[in-house]
Amino acid sequence: MAGLRLYLDENVDVRIAAGLALHGVEAISARDAGMLGATDAAQLAYAQGERAVLVTRDHHFLDLVADVARAGGQHHGLIYLPHRRLAIGAYVRLLSVCAQAFVSDEFVDRVEFL
Repeated sequence: MAGLRLYLDENVDVRIAAGLALHGVEAISARDAGMLGATDAAQLAYAQGERAVLVTRDHHFLDLVADVARAGGQHHGLIYLPHRRLAIGAYVRLLSVCAQAFVSDEFVDRVEFL
């Protein structure tokens, strides 16, 4: 398995998680985790508990992780996907490269924009 575990919130197409698995990346979607409809704070807490980097299109998470940092807390990392539209395969390739380029401890409190 790749260096990073990824947790894709409900704003990220579930097919991306399936594609990542085909590339050897450990990824779970909010749907598969039973987290659909959960608050942003609950989504981030879930990812933290799973030691997974949260992948989202929701810009509110940028404020949320900033609030966590200001409060002296940590998160396991965030990958923000802008709202440009790419093919599912393109997102899978980008996230796969990112997941394989880092180990878990290197991504704590990190925010990446893809």
